[in-house]
Amino acid sequence: MLTINQIRAYYHQGVSIKKISRLLGLSRNTVRVYIRKMKTLELAMDQEFDQPTIQLIHSDHHVQQSDAKADLTQRLPDICQQLSRVGVTRELLWDEYRASYLQG
Repeated sequence: MLTINQIRAYYHQGVSIKKISRLLGLSRNTVRVYIRKMKTLELAMDQEFDQPTIQLIHSDHHVQQSDAKADLTQRLPDICQQLSRVGVTRELLWDEYRASYLQG
């Protein structure tokens, strides 16, 4: 939970996402997700977040991941069947998936 406030503080100081990820040992995408969520919730970046706010940011991130995983799991049998066809590539299926699931 301390990490979210660290991300907020570094970002507020103007530290790049790449450097924040290196300093905290997180992936750049994780840092981006949390910063995007903070901006979406229109949170003041100059103040430390309280526990309920941190839980809101953290829990919503995991809900999005669970939804994406459930969606991919549901599509997996169809994807496997399509891969057996001639001319169908993983890249083609990935592009189709990305186009239909805009959250990433």
